[in-house]
Amino acid sequence: MLFRSNYILYIMDNVLDKFLKNSLLVEVSNLNEALLADKSGVDGVLLINNNESIFNNNIKYNYNIEEILNIKEKISIPLIVKCDIGNFMYAKILESFDIKYIYESPTNNNNNIVDYIQKKNFKTPFICSASNFNDALLRINEGCYILNIEMENKDYYTSLNILKEIFLKINDISSDFQKGVDIGLMKYYTNNHNIDEAIIVNMINFKKLPCYIYLSGNILTPLDIIFILNTKVDGIIISNDIFKFQNSYKILSLNKLAFSNYNNIDKIKEIIKISDPIISHELKNLHCKKNIIQNDDTSNNNTFPNIIDNLNIKNNDLNIKNNDLLIIIDELKIKYEALQQTFLEFKKEKEDEKKELEQNIVNTINLIKNNLN
Repeated sequence: MLFRSNYILYIMDNVLDKFLKNSLLVEVSNLNEALLADKSGVDGVLLINNNESIFNNNIKYNYNIEEILNIKEKISIPLIVKCDIGNFMYAKILESFDIKYIYESPTNNNNNIVDYIQKKNFKTPFICSASNFNDALLRINEGCYILNIEMENKDYYTSLNILKEIFLKINDISSDFQKGVDIGLMKYYTNNHNIDEAIIVNMINFKKLPCYIYLSGNILTPLDIIFILNTKVDGIIISNDIFKFQNSYKILSLNKLAFSNYNNIDKIKEIIKISDPIISHELKNLHCKKNIIQNDDTSNNNTFPNIIDNLNIKNNDLNIKNNDLLIIIDELKIKYEALQQTFLEFKKEKEDEKKELEQNIVNTINLIKNNLN
């Protein structure tokens, strides 16, 4: 049997798909987003909370297996599905359906209560989150081969700071061991935290964690991608917020180009020239839309999803098998939302004119009153 430290390297080099090394993923919440991501050229999709249920005031993941399998069948790139911490049986169900990768992810309520899954008992590779050095070692010890460095609801600068602290910790430990200064540190991790000694030995020898490192946290643009790729990460997860952009497909495609050419300054210059005006326009529209929605009558339910719901039409009823057709539907949704935004802007403009006219009338009346007095 291979020594554990060599076994980790063997698995990483020979068993795990090459897509895990230098790969760009994107969070998706439904089939249309997954199809759009697939067409854009990204390497894989991570299915995020698409169906939450509330039970005893706790939020738990409650994915629809039929929807998961539908997405898996319709896309050509790997699908990663989330699973609650410690939910061994659900992970086994996902593995039985040949889900490519499982992301053991914390919810609001089970972070410090439930033990993590012993992932060595699975053939399916696991991804786990880590927010500090000790977390990273524990997850690797359980059998995790991909660590996503993240802090919930934080931007990627926070993730980069965590990653920097992990690298500094590894360098300090490696340096101390080489000098023979801190031999007791091995016992601290192996005895107090039950970390496999071979993992520590491997980390010291190669001065890196024996796993792939991903980074996430509100990553949206080519500039984000280029900046992050200079920090020794193996992969990046783009935020689901990218689908709030009207040109999400184009921006995703540019992100993939930036990811593949991040060290080619000439190509990056061309990508930024194209992407900057698009993203500036998108951010301006999002800001404008946010302000309009805050001032708009929230009782108006004539949104695109509600129209579809009222028609009571589902993709399965239409027996749609053509991925391009589903993408067209998604593009129609984007155009509808753009028209709705234009209408809301027009409505707000007219309301402002009305207020200005009313104020002019009041000012005129007051002026007349003053002259009569």
